[in-house]
Amino acid sequence: MQIVKNTTILFDPLKFSPATALSDDEIVRRVYAKQPYTLYGKGTIAEYIIMKGDKQSQFMGLPTYVQQVVAEEKVSNGLLGVYVKQVLLNKKHEPSKGISASFKSYYYPTEIDTAGTFHLTHDISRDFYLLSSRQGYAMLLPSMPNVGDKLKCGTIADNSKNLFGGTVKLKAEYTDFYVDGTETVTTPAGTFNCIRLKGKVFEDNSAYKVNYQYTWWLARGVGFVKYEIINVDGKDAKVPTTILLNKLERQ
Repeated sequence: MQIVKNTTILFDPLKFSPATALSDDEIVRRVYAKQPYTLYGKGTIAEYIIMKGDKQSQFMGLPTYVQQVVAEEKVSNGLLGVYVKQVLLNKKHEPSKGISASFKSYYYPTEIDTAGTFHLTHDISRDFYLLSSRQGYAMLLPSMPNVGDKLKCGTIADNSKNLFGGTVKLKAEYTDFYVDGTETVTTPAGTFNCIRLKGKVFEDNSAYKVNYQYTWWLARGVGFVKYEIINVDGKDAKVPTTILLNKLERQ
């Protein structure tokens, strides 16, 4: 497996506590014990269904289902690195036509300290691309967030190819994210106790600029359970795109 080496994650030394004095096995054990709000566990598959309004996404061959697969885990510099690849499927659960269904050349990294704190370096809607490099992070998510907390946000900058092979330079600036509340969310994969995050994303991919309103529901040990995007600038701004956890498989 090849992991892109020029990924840059910007750590905040005041927030992260790398446990360099511990063994790799102990670091993994402590991270797992904290159950951070992200996906982990090699071989774990979180599958999502993409909805436009109350209908499955079927537009221009875009995927109906998205699988995030934990392809690798390794400890480096006192942090647990979790590398997730994304697989795109159509409504028949077959590889989506006209796009690369399995992104084998890039893995989306999350590095977690033993307190369960991490920088979110990928989010589902950003990852329908074949990346050659990624820099930055969306936000810092502490292990014990409280309702009302404002989150430290950043910018994800990608060099990539789009679904149809064109070269794209994409920036997504995350702002004003905060912990809006807690909520029990029922999905096809089960019922989860979640934190609910709200915030704004400004996307600039050279071809267009657009503002989004995001709402995310995240559960411990799973990460995204429900994900809602509203295009603030679009004519269909009242019709959200929703990404909902469809099934969860662990080895």
